[in-house]
Amino acid sequence: MTSAAVRLRRLEQAPRLVEGVVAVISDALLPLYLWRSIPVRRRERVEMSALEQFVLEMAVEFGVTDAVEFEEITSLPGSLLPALSRRLVAGGVLNESATGYVPVAAAARSALTGQVLEQDRPGAMDFVLLPRTGDLIALPSRAGSWPFAIERARPEPVLTAPVSEDLVSVRRTAYLSRRFEEGSVSSMPPDIVAIEPAGEDDPPLLPKEGCPTYRCRGTVRQGRDGYRIDVVLAVPSRRTRGTQDGEPLTVDLTGAEGLVAAWLDVAGAPGRTDQRSALWSAVAADHVSGLPPPRVERVGPTTWRLWIDARAARALSSRRSNLALPVGIAVETAEATAEILVEFAGADPESVARIAVDQAITAALEAGSKADRLQTELARTPEPPPRLADLRSHEFVLQRIWELGHYALAYEVREAEDFIHD
Repeated sequence: MTSAAVRLRRLEQAPRLVEGVVAVISDALLPLYLWRSIPVRRRERVEMSALEQFVLEMAVEFGVTDAVEFEEITSLPGSLLPALSRRLVAGGVLNESATGYVPVAAAARSALTGQVLEQDRPGAMDFVLLPRTGDLIALPSRAGSWPFAIERARPEPVLTAPVSEDLVSVRRTAYLSRRFEEGSVSSMPPDIVAIEPAGEDDPPLLPKEGCPTYRCRGTVRQGRDGYRIDVVLAVPSRRTRGTQDGEPLTVDLTGAEGLVAAWLDVAGAPGRTDQRSALWSAVAADHVSGLPPPRVERVGPTTWRLWIDARAARALSSRRSNLALPVGIAVETAEATAEILVEFAGADPESVARIAVDQAITAALEAGSKADRLQTELARTPEPPPRLADLRSHEFVLQRIWELGHYALAYEVREAEDFIHD
C-alpha cells in the first residue's frame, strides 16, 4: 500500500473498542459471491437395532451369514435377512456376496464396539466466497439464514469487481471439492464428507464479468475460538430503486480470516514510515505545526501510541486537547476505512506530568465530578521533578480543569476557597 493510497483524518468521536471489539470498519467494498443449496454428502451415526447387531455378530463369528443360517439360529423367516442387512451394507460393515453377507472386518468390529452405524445421506450447504482474500465459508442451507435473506432481498451491488482468470475458468463443484479436500473451507461441519459431483452440468465458478461487490461496514470481535466478523451490507435494493438505501442486511462472516487480515493491514498503515507525518497531522491538526512527528508504537490491532515530548504536550494542551483521552482516526484506502485509536504517552518528565494531571481529571469526571477522587488520583501518580512542581500545584490543576471546560468539577474543587463551612 503506497502513501498515495492512504488518507488519515481525525474523527469527531473515537471508536469504542469494548466487549472484545478488535476492529471497527466504518466503510468497505466487499466482493462476495454466494451459492445456495450445494449438494453435499453427510455422514451420520445411527444406533443399530438388536436384530441388526445380531446379524453383524453372526457375520463376524462365522465369516458369512445367509438366510438359511439366520433362520436356523433365530427361527425367524430367512426372507428378513436382506431387510435387516440393508443398513449394515449401506453403513459399510457388510458386503453382499453370492454366498450371503460378508463382514468388512475392521468396520464391523468398530460398529459392534460402539453399537452404531455410520451412514451417508444427501444434504445441502450454502457457500460464500470472498475472492479478494480467498476466504471460503460454509453455512447451513436453511430458511431464516442470512444467505436466505439475501436471496429474497436481491440486493444490487455497487460495482462488479474483476477476478483472476483461474477463478473464472474453473468449474464450481471442482473448485469447492478441491477446497474441501484441502481443508481450506471455514466453518465446515464435521459430518460433511464430500461435495457431491455435478457431472457435465458443473457451471463456471464465477461469471466472466467478475464478482458482485457490496458497500458495507463491519465489526471484528475476539472470541474464544477466533474472530467473529459481523458485516452490515448497506446497499440499494432493486425493490427500492430511486430511493436512498434498501434495508441493511447483517451477515456473519466468521471464519473469513483473510478478510480480517486485510482490514487489520489497513489499520496498520500509520506504522509505516511514510505515514508518520500524516498521522501526527491528523491527530494534532494545526496545533503542532513545525514540530517533528513523535515516535509511534502499535499496542493493539487498531490501537496506536504516540510518545509526545514536552513541546508537543504543551501545544496540544493549549488547544484544550485532553491528553488522557485517545483520539479517533479514520484510515481510508480505496477498499476499506478502518477506525483506530491513538493514545498519548509521555516521552519526558514534563509530558508525563501533564498527561498525569489530565488522567486524574478524567477519573474524577468518570466518578461524577468528585474533587476527592481527583485528589486521590493525583496522589497516586509520582511527583514530578522539583523544576516541574508547578504542574502539580492546586492553581495549575484548577486552571487545567477550566481549560478543558469541566466547570462543575472546577466549582467543586474551588468550593473550599469560595465558601466557609461550619
